[in-house]
Amino acid sequence: MGESVPGRLARLHQAIVEAAPGITTVELRAYFYIADNEGVNQRQVCQHLEIPQATASRAISNINCDGHHLVECEEQGRQHAIRLSPKGRQLLATLAVLLGCYCVAPASDAILSQWEAEMSQKSFDHAYDACTDPTVFSCDVT
Repeated sequence: MGESVPGRLARLHQAIVEAAPGITTVELRAYFYIADNEGVNQRQVCQHLEIPQATASRAISNINCDGHHLVECEEQGRQHAIRLSPKGRQLLATLAVLLGCYCVAPASDAILSQWEAEMSQKSFDHAYDACTDPTVFSCDVT
């Protein structure tokens, strides 16, 4: 059938390492929270992750620079709205495909377009549509 769950998780880890070498767990959690709540500010990240303000600030700064460039900050008055950058959107789409829920299925087009990202099927010849395999994942792509 498809790649095993541990195999997919290993590929997820490798994709993260390649896209953002040295990214910490806190930075990764901040990235995922921002991806799921685009437009949040630093205070909201701090509150959601239950971390000190300085830690949130450092995490956002690190995923915004050091070659990562996974997020962008838009000034909105005294706050900054934080959104995924094109590179951040591409990483999210790659991770979704590797996870196996949206493995190059026709239904994935709407999901991937949400992040304005495209996946090359050639890169994922091993993939199958896990959404049709309820023993692997249960996901709703509507």
